[in-house]
Amino acid sequence: ALIMRGSPNRNAVQTAERLRKLVEAIPFKHEGKKIAVTVSIGVATWPADKVRSGRDLVRAADANLYAAKQKGRNNVVGQKEEVPKVR
Repeated sequence: ALIMRGSPNRNAVQTAERLRKLVEAIPFKHEGKKIAVTVSIGVATWPADKVRSGRDLVRAADANLYAAKQKGRNNVVGQKEEVPKVR
């Protein structure tokens, strides 16, 4: 979990996308073999529609994480928006 107090949804989503790209670019090795590592991130912010409590916030982030994985993994999904991948 990454908590960014005072960050609007757009900034949180942009930060998550930068983090996704950084992880993708790291050259991981296991037992001498290069392996690809990626991350999917679900972003939720408060206050927002249907997010009225900490529990709602976690549920929204979890739902967005699931949506990111359903898109094919290595994606970021924020509230009510499609997040373009940074290349």
